[in-house]
Amino acid sequence: KDFATLIHEVVRIVNEKFGVTLEPEVRFLGDF
Repeated sequence: KDFATLIHEVVRIVNEKFGVTLEPEVRFLGDF
């Protein structure tokens, strides 16, 4: 898996556990 996919899966798990949204941060990380 590539790094972006890994980040996306981590964010999804965090969203499910904590009910938070990290999409802006994911887009930011995706720019690197």
